[in-house]
Amino acid sequence: MAKEIPIEHLAQRLNEATIECFTNLSVVYAQLYKENPRAFINAFRKFKSIRMASAFIVQVYRSQGIMREVKEVSKDFSKYAEKYFDGPTAKVFGDILSIIYAISR
Repeated sequence: MAKEIPIEHLAQRLNEATIECFTNLSVVYAQLYKENPRAFINAFRKFKSIRMASAFIVQVYRSQGIMREVKEVSKDFSKYAEKYFDGPTAKVFGDILSIIYAISR
């Protein structure tokens, strides 16, 4: 019979895995953006899954306090993002570009 894992321990492990996954994904996004910025923007526009993953990346960066560091070393892409998108999507796009810029430095 398998040993039962306490729910708190399981939740902690899942949280750590989620944080690691989305942090690693942000590095992949930065590499893809660097290879072809236009293709990245078009994919962000076309695929909801990429927009959602970007939103989760931003959320992880905020919850871990990393977004403060990003804001210190990156540029503000909010006006640029508003050229392509409206509302919450523009906010996520601007934040993901700030993260990509911070990673690529």
